[in-house]
Amino acid sequence: DSIVTSGRSIRAMAGRGLIIGGQTLAAEEIEAVTIGNEKGVKTQLFAGQRYDLIKRSDRLNKEKTKLDEHLAKIDNILKEAIEDETEKSEAEKKHRHKLEEQKKKLLRRINFLNTTLARINLQIEEEKGKLEGRVKIKEKCFSGVFVIINDSDYIVHTDTQSKMMVYDKEKDGIAVLPYKKDRPR
Repeated sequence: DSIVTSGRSIRAMAGRGLIIGGQTLAAEEIEAVTIGNEKGVKTQLFAGQRYDLIKRSDRLNKEKTKLDEHLAKIDNILKEAIEDETEKSEAEKKHRHKLEEQKKKLLRRINFLNTTLARINLQIEEEKGKLEGRVKIKEKCFSGVFVIINDSDYIVHTDTQSKMMVYDKEKDGIAVLPYKKDRPR
């Protein structure tokens, strides 16, 4: 599965201008001559959001989850050491001190990740309604293509010719319109 992302637009207009299979993610516009194929290869198009920020948020959340799990293990070891009053040897004290230092580092990194994630998620929310996502098909879009624009989804059920898909705020969904070469202003 291939993934193509852009902070603005993706245009596949040269040559045959095909987008077949995988995921295509653009903040503003995706335009191609042909999208999908007759064999129904899974093709997903996402427009109207800052997917670069969403990907970064996902990556940081995964890192945070791993750090939280590691922190829980350290907490359990430290808890057992505190409950076990027989901890007398110098090696055990050094090991406990090392774990406490590790815990401090983990907490600092988790705090940094929480702050960064809060900023990214705020930016995603602020930009959500501002971006005008569009998918433009110059010639043909095959059935089975999955389109998401501004969190609204649309599945192409029948092969279509020369269409443009935009988010319609009034309907809170995707509107399918005739293809326009020039961008709407």
